[in-house]
Amino acid sequence: MPQLTTAPEQPLSPPNAPDPPARRTPNDRAQSLGVFLLLVVAILLVAGKKLQLSQWSASADDNAAIAEAMAWRAGRLDLPHEGRDAAVDRMHDTAWYNNKVYNIFPPLMAFLSYAAAPLNQALSGRPDFWQPMLYALLAFGPLPLLGFLVFRRATNSDWRGALITLVWIAGSPLLPALGEARGAYLGSLNHVFSQTGLLLLLWDVLGKRRIWLGLIGLAVAVWSRQMTALYAPALLWAAWRGPADARGFSRNKRAFGTILGLAMIAAPLLTLNYLKFGNPLQFGYGYIYENRPSGYVEDRFRAHGVFSHHFIPENAYYQFVAPPRVALGLDGLHVSETNNIGTGIVWTTPIVLWLLIALPRCLAQAPARIALLCSLAVMLGDLCYHSPGFLQSGYSRFAMDYLPVWLVLAAPCMFDPPPNRQTDRCDSAWGWRNWLTAACVAWSLFYFQTITPDAYFRGVVGG
Repeated sequence: MPQLTTAPEQPLSPPNAPDPPARRTPNDRAQSLGVFLLLVVAILLVAGKKLQLSQWSASADDNAAIAEAMAWRAGRLDLPHEGRDAAVDRMHDTAWYNNKVYNIFPPLMAFLSYAAAPLNQALSGRPDFWQPMLYALLAFGPLPLLGFLVFRRATNSDWRGALITLVWIAGSPLLPALGEARGAYLGSLNHVFSQTGLLLLLWDVLGKRRIWLGLIGLAVAVWSRQMTALYAPALLWAAWRGPADARGFSRNKRAFGTILGLAMIAAPLLTLNYLKFGNPLQFGYGYIYENRPSGYVEDRFRAHGVFSHHFIPENAYYQFVAPPRVALGLDGLHVSETNNIGTGIVWTTPIVLWLLIALPRCLAQAPARIALLCSLAVMLGDLCYHSPGFLQSGYSRFAMDYLPVWLVLAAPCMFDPPPNRQTDRCDSAWGWRNWLTAACVAWSLFYFQTITPDAYFRGVVGG
């Protein structure tokens, strides 16, 4: 009997889109480059005052991951705390365990700081100090390019891909996170790093499924946000369903290689947990509340632990439903500082609601379906966490764990088809989809320009 075979899934394409050309012409590449450069200019015009890329810096003085890297160089795992009572006077969100202070955040920034220490020493005279240009290039640099590539492919349009990239960077929770990462705030910095990892993962899973690129993306994401480990099934699916490569690797070999890669991603996390806390599955988050007084997050943890279904209703409210709170000042309306537990993403970045319209298409195509299911698992994990994402006036940081995935999946349905399907022109017919998307983009850019403070100018020195 003839052997039945299953054709591999194809990368996603927008509805009613023409078959992409086998090879892009020089004019196509020139147009893409020109639109990308215009995108960079637009980002700087819209968000330049919020970011001040020339002023970015980070050091062990205010970043526990860099301090951890310097501790490794000194042959220790715990953070130095000589000369003060570290049980009560220690860096924010560090763990107090066995009379020692430990960083509990994922290790990506520590890995990078350890590797870059000789270069930082040469540039600034301090191995623990990141110069602005190098630090901004590391944290912010990949985002415009990766966003443009991923969203351009999702929409099959340079202009539309650039527009979604703009709203993602300057009209979503990513903007205030970038503002805080500028000053080395580790929680927000890890969210920024995770965006790079998620885009690399999406590029691979929804594209050619080379797997090695997806593994790099997943490593970046997981080593900055552990919850993103729940995207691993999408990569396993891609390895199993992807075509055999030129070297003739079978599905079994690809799947085995992917599992080995996932083990290599997990190994540093589990090893550090064991060395610090004596248990590979103990990440240390509970120990940050040792010797801390009662408070909103502290009380939630002491009542139900680090993760619990009890937190789902309240966390869901703050991630999706909670409206902005405003305060009237002498210079106009501002988001109130009392609203520091979160604001629903449907208010701040309503373009994500396109996912509801795109849902039938996502469910009908296996790559989109598996990515969506993984994003929902990540969302549920965040909803069970004892903290809803504290200190985030007017937005929700945890939404970034699934926001780029939702935008990529919804992007093909956000725009009306152009009248001439053989061209990629920005003068396409304006139907209700274009108008609704334009309104969502305009609102989000306005909202985040309003709530994100301009970065203050500061002198940056290495000594």
